[in-house]
Amino acid sequence: MEIKTSGGIPLWMTHVLAQEKIYKTSFSKYGTAYEKMICGKQTETTGKVIIA
Repeated sequence: MEIKTSGGIPLWMTHVLAQEKIYKTSFSKYGTAYEKMICGKQTETTGKVIIA
């Protein structure tokens, strides 16, 4: 899931995300594809949330 806002994330949303243990993480489609194809690594993406 990706959350985009025109400004900062509202405080109420920050509280909900923290309560559910959902934290910001970076994700690169290119990097993930590279790891899968070249390195043979499987990345775990279940439960991660991308906040841009």
